[in-house]
Amino acid sequence: MREIHVSRSTVETLLEKGFKPKRSVVLTFGFDEEASGLFGAHNINKHLLTNYGENGFTMLIDEGAVMQEKFGAIIAAPAVGEKVFSTIDFTASPAEFLCTIK
Repeated sequence: MREIHVSRSTVETLLEKGFKPKRSVVLTFGFDEEASGLFGAHNINKHLLTNYGENGFTMLIDEGAVMQEKFGAIIAAPAVGEKVFSTIDFTASPAEFLCTIK
C-alpha cells in the first residue's frame, strides 16, 4: 500500500510543479505479484497490450527490492528495464560453443 501512496504523491508533486511529460505515464498496481501474478499482473498485462499495443511503452520501472542506507539517507534502487530487441543464434557441440549476436 505504501508504494501506491508514494507513487501517487510523486506524480502529484511533479504536476503541481508544472512538469509536463512528453509521453504518457501509466501507473499500474497489482495485488498478487509475489504469489504468482495470475490475476493482478496477468490482467494488467492483457489490458496494457489491448490498449497500448506490443510496442506501446519505452520502459518499465518496477519498485525493485533494494533499499540501502547511503549518504545518511535510505535510498531505493528501482528496477528499470528498457525495451531492447536482439536475435541470438546459438550453435553448440561437445567440442565447441559458438554464439552470434545479430
